[in-house]
Amino acid sequence: MIAYPVQITPDGEQFLVRFPDVPEAITFGETEGEAVVRARDALESALTTYVEAGKALPRPTGNAAESSFIAVSALAEAKLTLHSLLLERGLSVGDLANRLGSTLQSAKRLLDVRVESSLGEIEQAFQALDRRLTIQVVDAA
Repeated sequence: MIAYPVQITPDGEQFLVRFPDVPEAITFGETEGEAVVRARDALESALTTYVEAGKALPRPTGNAAESSFIAVSALAEAKLTLHSLLLERGLSVGDLANRLGSTLQSAKRLLDVRVESSLGEIEQAFQALDRRLTIQVVDAA
């Protein structure tokens, strides 16, 4: 699971959401509940900027006992993990496209958390990198 510590603080009549490890991820909500709902979208949008820039994702810090965390969606996690694997192997998105026999644009969409991709497409991308995607179900916190 990819999850980052979150800080939700009152700010006037709103609640401000910040992620210490991802300073680009900032949002707010009229209520604390709305702020929590918006937090995941803000986090995923900010992490997308790292992918687009070809940068490594920031490592989450914090102690689970002392912090609240927001996790990215399962699809976003698969895409972000694929991005990290490309960086780890020194491969470009173009290299992934070549291995998949697809276009550069198609490979870019596989890494874009704002684009819905099928599970099959994501599995093929991992297979092209000699990896297998697995799914794990855990108790909700």
